[in-house]
Amino acid sequence: MSHYLIFAFGIFVLSASHATALPFNTLWQLGLDDTFSTPFAQEDYLSNNAPGSANLKDDDYYLAGVYPAPIGTVSNDENITFFERALSSGDPRNRVHFPLTAPQASQTSQLKITLDFMNGGAWTGSSVPGYSTHDITVKFNGTTVAIRNGITRNTTITVLVSASSVSATTGGNVLQIERTAGGTGGFINFDFLKLEVNSTALADVDGVSIWYKSDRLGFR
Repeated sequence: MSHYLIFAFGIFVLSASHATALPFNTLWQLGLDDTFSTPFAQEDYLSNNAPGSANLKDDDYYLAGVYPAPIGTVSNDENITFFERALSSGDPRNRVHFPLTAPQASQTSQLKITLDFMNGGAWTGSSVPGYSTHDITVKFNGTTVAIRNGITRNTTITVLVSASSVSATTGGNVLQIERTAGGTGGFINFDFLKLEVNSTALADVDGVSIWYKSDRLGFR
């Protein structure tokens, strides 16, 4: 499996050895790291504009929180079977909506996004042999944080962003994952999606942020 680590505070590509330099707490995870697309549901091959619905299978999946109208208060996480299992030529994007606390959305907070893709292919009236090719773009609150083109095998994309660089808020935030191009009739499945946070990663200590000391200077 391919693994890509992108630091989108600029955007820098970091070596995998830096991925565990700081402790992160999991905010949410959809799916398991088990190479199965369950408990997700088959995509409906339709596209809709945001904000979508918090109680129907569509491009928008909501975690519990308070969102702008017309969504309003979502008391419980949306049924996981309303999350579509794949991105495809006819249904190319999924959005995850979620709240953050004030510390998680603060200037000192760093967020870590992990997207695990698997089982690519293509269908053009019949199954096309091979994995096909897939171009993926990831946006956080409308800010592009990762672009990975030409995916041809199971791939994990990990992105580090400062909360401030993606306009993180204590209200509703949205992570959008889109298959922007690739082979005709292509599709690629999700294994799991995860968001983690370190609310003090960018705190200033002795004039130098914890992140800079750990990831740029190599201190542990």
